[in-house]
Amino acid sequence: MKSLDDFRKPFQTLERILTEFAVSLQVKPHPIDLLLRLQNQAERFATQDEITHALNRRGEEWYVPIDKIRSIAKIDLYDMRQANRVYGVSAVDRELRRLSYGLKTLFQPHTGDYVRRSGGSDEFVVISTTKTVAELHRILQKFHTQDKFEALIPWDFGVATSETEADEKLQKSRKKLRPLVIRPIALDNHSEIQRTNQSNSDIPSWEEFYQSYCDLIDCLRQLTLPLDVQNELLESINSLQVHAESEITIDRMTGALNAIGRRWYLTERQISIKSVALTDMRDMHGGNLRYGSLAVDRDLQRFTSVLIQEFKREDGFFVLRSPKAGDEFEVISCKVEVDELRQKFIQLHEEDIKRGLLPWNYGIGKDEMEAHKDLYKNILQYQKSFQSTESQQLTLHVHTENPVKPSTYYLVAKPDEHEYYKIYNLIEKIAKTCGGSPIQDLHFTLQSVRDVCDTTSLVNSIQKYCTTLKSFEVRFLGMARMSGCPIDRIWLMVETTPQLKAIYQNIATMSRKLNLKSYPYPVDEWKPHMKVVLLPNHTAPIQDNLLYKTAKDLKFLLRNIELTRQVNESHWETVSTFKIY
Repeated sequence: MKSLDDFRKPFQTLERILTEFAVSLQVKPHPIDLLLRLQNQAERFATQDEITHALNRRGEEWYVPIDKIRSIAKIDLYDMRQANRVYGVSAVDRELRRLSYGLKTLFQPHTGDYVRRSGGSDEFVVISTTKTVAELHRILQKFHTQDKFEALIPWDFGVATSETEADEKLQKSRKKLRPLVIRPIALDNHSEIQRTNQSNSDIPSWEEFYQSYCDLIDCLRQLTLPLDVQNELLESINSLQVHAESEITIDRMTGALNAIGRRWYLTERQISIKSVALTDMRDMHGGNLRYGSLAVDRDLQRFTSVLIQEFKREDGFFVLRSPKAGDEFEVISCKVEVDELRQKFIQLHEEDIKRGLLPWNYGIGKDEMEAHKDLYKNILQYQKSFQSTESQQLTLHVHTENPVKPSTYYLVAKPDEHEYYKIYNLIEKIAKTCGGSPIQDLHFTLQSVRDVCDTTSLVNSIQKYCTTLKSFEVRFLGMARMSGCPIDRIWLMVETTPQLKAIYQNIATMSRKLNLKSYPYPVDEWKPHMKVVLLPNHTAPIQDNLLYKTAKDLKFLLRNIELTRQVNESHWETVSTFKIY
């Protein structure tokens, strides 16, 4: 990765050469003026986010003095992916630009403040070298209070001395003010790869960019310089153009082409496209929560390097990162047909799926629309495979000489009847607010037990364990929204108390002793939840803080645990009920 000095060096070298030749001041436009204009233009486009004009990662690395940072703020819009569905991408882009303008008005480089947008995301970072945490928080709090009356999409913030701590403060703030957004490892029936390549008047066309260097060349040709010197200078300008172009068109974090690269190399040149591949990381939001954003960023960098190595530009491929969703990539080929590109991806997917932190899906087609449909189909197939693996077989356990197919059972917790209606009354209010349908079977899953052939042994083991338990209080943390397909849901998040963690771990231990399987993730990554409302797709986020606060106050005494089994898509049966005294 080039530093700012590395980027400026070719411009400065050429400037010194021109100065040494004492270029006549009578020449207009003056070649040094043209050169400085080219440097400023290239530097600006290389360091700005294409949509909001805030700094990108490259701009932060080049301009922000890391050793002088006093405070950092992390700003996050609430559920931008859902907002893209509800309001449309253009409206969300305008909202991103509006918020960016407000932040850049408050925080400017000449006062030691910098605003950066995280590529393809709904996050902004404000970095200050002059303000304390308290001062930065006070300014943002005032702006937040004023802006909430104008904002199309709500946003929250956290302030600290490091980006990691600021993110932690942001999450705590969000828990108090907004529902958490949970995205499953399952299907999201859309892709936010940019569908239309609309021109941005702030970004020059490639011809305009190239013409600026041609103007400098024409200017030098008018000078009375020795031929060998002139040729050397012209060669330097050509190298300079390639140098600037490579920085402007490449996404700093991943190395894939960005929105400017798409426009310059594909749209404007009207490349004949023979095949397109779209890739989508599954549940990057959940990955950020589970592994941390730094680990996910490294996985994105690893994955992009694999794509770039496999699909080289010299072989007629273009690898692009979406400016709309940072976990989506596109591979475009002007030489390879659909079937050949599909075979390449089949092999790549088989080899790479075990190496990465986050799994990914892909779709192939002759154009973006066809590739998107194929991606959606593959996500559906993955979900069906996942469900068939995780859920039990539909064969009932009967006395027969044929082998019993293994099933999956779920140990669930339910409120008593009188506490059930207290919770259900709130759920009806939530459903009415968002136009959804309340779910009547209120429970949350404590653990799964898979590959069960001997139901009797399992029931006896759980019964024996439950005799050691005492009833305890279950508390809720508030509402959460799970975006998926075919329908979104509202959850009530359950607080993971020591008693619940003990049940989760002990049932997992018991399962292993019976040669059975349970949930694979560690207890600290377990997020117990109660599904409460079926939510229509394309609905805006809930912004009723009173409902959210009421949900946080809910609790019930756990006296019953049930072992359940799914009979078909819409029907579950209770295998056994265990009393806790």
